[in-house]
Amino acid sequence: MNLSIIIPTKDMSGHLPALWESLVRSGLASRAREVIVVNDGSTDETRDVLDRLARSDAHARLRPLHLERNVGRFHARLLGAEAATSENLLFLDTRLELPSNFGEALERAAATHRSIVGSVDIDTRRNTFCLYWDRSHRAIFRKHFKAAHKPISLTVDNFDEYLKGTTVFYCPKDNFLSACEDFRESDLLSDDTFLMKKMVEECPITVHPDVRISWVPRESFGQFLGRIWDRGPGFAEYHIFTHRGVFFYATLAGVTAATGVGILMFVLPPVGWSAAALGVGAVAASTALVAHSPKEFVQLMPLHVATAATFGAAAVWGTAVNVARKMRRPRASRPLPT
Repeated sequence: MNLSIIIPTKDMSGHLPALWESLVRSGLASRAREVIVVNDGSTDETRDVLDRLARSDAHARLRPLHLERNVGRFHARLLGAEAATSENLLFLDTRLELPSNFGEALERAAATHRSIVGSVDIDTRRNTFCLYWDRSHRAIFRKHFKAAHKPISLTVDNFDEYLKGTTVFYCPKDNFLSACEDFRESDLLSDDTFLMKKMVEECPITVHPDVRISWVPRESFGQFLGRIWDRGPGFAEYHIFTHRGVFFYATLAGVTAATGVGILMFVLPPVGWSAAALGVGAVAASTALVAHSPKEFVQLMPLHVATAATFGAAAVWGTAVNVARKMRRPRASRPLPT
């Protein structure tokens, strides 16, 4: 395959050896011209781990690209793509494992599809965080999982109806770089969503059921909620300020309800606290929409309540961040497309 693999990473040194072994074992490394791992200003042992893996690579395919400071995923991916020497790119996340047939599956799919988003599997037996991530996404994106047994062609018209991302994303280099030009000066927060929506204007992106990887979300309570919080600015940038879909109206309803409860707690404290308790109870009860059994309901309820509270606060914080960014944005910067 005429393929360069691009892996942006930051402070994920513990996952890199297993990922490299997975690339080799799956037959993907042997099919690629190069594997460019962009070390995005990591402060852990990432540099040493990558350099050690590169020295052990008998075929010299692994090319670490060390950045002295953190530039963010968008620019890390862009720098990796600009350094690539192949016509096609495959972007991968760090916290994943490729099945033994991945190289063959990607090669077959790429023979008929120019751009491909892979399908993500999560081992729900691993821990509560993996179980919750899988169950919550299946509940929110029912349409996607109902159709995911066959290839889904993403177009401009249906782009926002299905799951997609750069966890595993194959595309032509020229299509990727062309789309990046529109955002090079924009300092994107929701980096993959805007970029992929621009790319799909040129050619469809196929969510392919045969190109599968196993992915692991954050595996501690603090890291899990921290990642939810980190997504707030990017979520607000796209779903509140650009695309007025179901997430916009759900967020608006949640913020309105929380504001009303806050006012009641100040004006009529007994009523406000009762309303707050009812709200927490309603969120806890909504775990039933996620859980597949009474046992899962009990297991997931504390994390579901914490996630809902964190995400709601993150959306409000993200809105404030985006308003502040718009107010101080230099006139010379390119605006985000709408």
